[in-house]
Amino acid sequence: SVYVNYALENERTDNATRSVRGRGGNLVAGVKSRLGDSTSVFLEERYQHSDTMTGLTHATGINFASDSSWSFGFNTDIGTLQDTNTGAETDRLAAGVQLGYGSVALQFSSAVEYRDDDTEQLNLGRNQRETWLFKNSFKYQISAGGRLLGKLNHSESSSSMGAVYDGGFTEAVFGYAYRPVRNDRLNALAKYTYFYNVPT
Repeated sequence: SVYVNYALENERTDNATRSVRGRGGNLVAGVKSRLGDSTSVFLEERYQHSDTMTGLTHATGINFASDSSWSFGFNTDIGTLQDTNTGAETDRLAAGVQLGYGSVALQFSSAVEYRDDDTEQLNLGRNQRETWLFKNSFKYQISAGGRLLGKLNHSESSSSMGAVYDGGFTEAVFGYAYRPVRNDRLNALAKYTYFYNVPT
């Protein structure tokens, strides 16, 4: 299968000045092919443009589904982004692995991602940023009308410019969803979210 996607994000501020993130879009063109009953591969070209950054990255990955319950995947993302104001280039290298399990009552997924950004500075030096991201989510159906759900995401980012430029976040969610089988007009969700953010 061959596919093309384009997503445009248009942000604005209340005082009519340009947003810090600004307007931006992502164009993704790719191809996906099955190598067999349990294996598929994909190759993508991702073009990103915004008021602050433009560039092209190349992504590829492979997914395995050994049986109807388990799945495993690996992907990479390599490319160069350019600051639209200064012209400074950022060389990006990223990789990730995913693991998933699904049954009638339980769905679980976990992923680890690593990204290295090597950025030019105005003084002709280089700044390196390493980021780790851990993602976990689950759903468990405890009855015909009730389901538990949750997720735990954690990220840490370190910069060669010092600890003041480091960042990270932790997000934990636990909830209960209720939808009676005999009365589908009722939908209830009780959820607790913990979020801790250290912006760089």
